[in-house]
Amino acid sequence: MKNILFASVFAVACAFTACSSDDDNAIANYPMQPSSFKLINMEPYDLADLDKTDYIITPIEFSSTTTWKAMSDKIWVLFSTTEDGEYYNDIMGAAGVHKIYMKITNDARTFEPAGARVTFNYGGYTYDFGTIYRHAKQHATTILDEAGNAVSAIEIDGSASTSFKIEANYLCGIKSYPEWLSEPTIYNGSYIFNVIDEYVPFEMSGSIVVASEDGTAEQAFPVNYAGMNPDAITISGSYAPWEWFVSLDGKTFLKEGSASSIESETEDVYVENSLPFTVKCFNYDCKFLSIEENADGTFSILNDAWLTASRSDADLSTVNVVAKPFVATTAKRSRRGYIFAIPSGVYDNVLASLSASADITTAIDDNIKYVLADVTQKDIFAIEGFSVTGSDGTSFITGEEPAGDLYDWVSSELSITDVYTMNGVNGVKYTVNTLYTEADWGGGYSIYDKSNNSYTNARVWGLSRKLVDGYYVLTFTVPAATRFTEPVIIRLHTSNVNKKALIIKPVN
Repeated sequence: MKNILFASVFAVACAFTACSSDDDNAIANYPMQPSSFKLINMEPYDLADLDKTDYIITPIEFSSTTTWKAMSDKIWVLFSTTEDGEYYNDIMGAAGVHKIYMKITNDARTFEPAGARVTFNYGGYTYDFGTIYRHAKQHATTILDEAGNAVSAIEIDGSASTSFKIEANYLCGIKSYPEWLSEPTIYNGSYIFNVIDEYVPFEMSGSIVVASEDGTAEQAFPVNYAGMNPDAITISGSYAPWEWFVSLDGKTFLKEGSASSIESETEDVYVENSLPFTVKCFNYDCKFLSIEENADGTFSILNDAWLTASRSDADLSTVNVVAKPFVATTAKRSRRGYIFAIPSGVYDNVLASLSASADITTAIDDNIKYVLADVTQKDIFAIEGFSVTGSDGTSFITGEEPAGDLYDWVSSELSITDVYTMNGVNGVKYTVNTLYTEADWGGGYSIYDKSNNSYTNARVWGLSRKLVDGYYVLTFTVPAATRFTEPVIIRLHTSNVNKKALIIKPVN
């Protein structure tokens, strides 16, 4: 609202004649004004401008036949004889016609309305200008995003986390926030919010309310979460996806133990019926796809998959991997498959990527984040160690090498914990079933003694390897006693990663 003169100028002592609506600078005529002091003109101003600027300056013209003093009772109304000069709470002057400047500032402005009384003293009289009513300061709140930009809404991307700062001209804090956000933490003046785990897959919206400490003011800011990215997926649970075995009947899953050091004990993990995982993607909308590894390193996408996934109706994030029974044959003792969990939004792209892959290694590497489980199905309850048959027809299963110097040397030298032993009779030819299929073992082997003499030459042991009924079989003939004086070790490895070892000890 524009103010020509204060409405209370003569509210008690006198009345005034309003200025012409056609002339904002017309001289006000006050019939009861003492002749020794006369207000000539005062330019209009708008107190609402204080919300946009630090101060307002308006000129006042008057005449006085005596010395005079202009003053206010508040520090936020000041006077000066020049527009660009120094301003004071009161100024004075001699008789004559004068033009002074009144500055109304935002100094000491609070969230309560306030008034400043302005008066002129002259010749023992007081001319009451009235009271300037300055409305309450408005509560101003600004939200700054992580880049420091002012925003009208808080946007949370697929990371499900956001950080922002609050700038305000009053002491404030967060009064409320949506139930799908966790309690915020404060770091370096920023509020950090995370989407609660159960809401992470979904697009969400709500409001964060900022309120003053005394509760008299509050402002709501929209907060929007985009949900998970269309190509994002998280696969978690008690078990890693990799290198599982499942029994032929599909009922028992096995994760073979591995040690972090030679001294560490290993422990196999058995899981009955299914492998449980927690899978999250946008709106829990995903599809499952299975492939099977072929003997030549390629793979087949399965329409009738033997490795499948089922979802819990009560909790869409709970996924169980199950395997169908498998009948092993002499031609195929095992099978290895992978199952993928793929967000529906990118299913066609992933399918195209898999179809374009030349081999299974490329297929897995290019789509590794979607791998739900890697499972080989075989007879996991078959005997361990080696099955040995001598040339005289006798058969036996090798036992484990007991703890001692020989075991310690083999396990430390070769980093193998699966160490088995047998006695070798000079001149006897042995057929040793490794109980490994092509899927289990890459076929690498070597033979040497504790003195590090290599026996890879077939002339010494005649060691050879072949596939028999789906299993790798080693054959060798124990040399004469003069050439076999200390234990010999056969090491089985895949790509130089050791699998297990067989110690052959001289009988004599």
